[in-house]
Amino acid sequence: MSNDMKLIMENWRKSVKEGPFRRGQPDDSRTGTALDFLDVDDDISKIVDDPIENSFLAALGKTLDSLPDDRSLEDINVTKELQAYIARNFNKKSVASDVNVQSSIS
Repeated sequence: MSNDMKLIMENWRKSVKEGPFRRGQPDDSRTGTALDFLDVDDDISKIVDDPIENSFLAALGKTLDSLPDDRSLEDINVTKELQAYIARNFNKKSVASDVNVQSSIS
């Protein structure tokens, strides 16, 4: 792992441990750091229970550790990764974004 990636990972782990991890930060709010690429969509984050999201973030950290040094964080959609994590761990059920769901009652 490159020194830059090590620094990013250290900052990311510190953010997760000190939590909440970028919670409450508007999606358009940016820090100007690589942590901006590790942001979960605000509305999805509101729906997902904190223990589930925290478990996901721990798993994501292990995944990021295993990536090659030349892998760009820009190529990782953390919201989609969270959705896939939930589906893997909850009987193929997950949360969706940008859906047009019609009520069956009205």
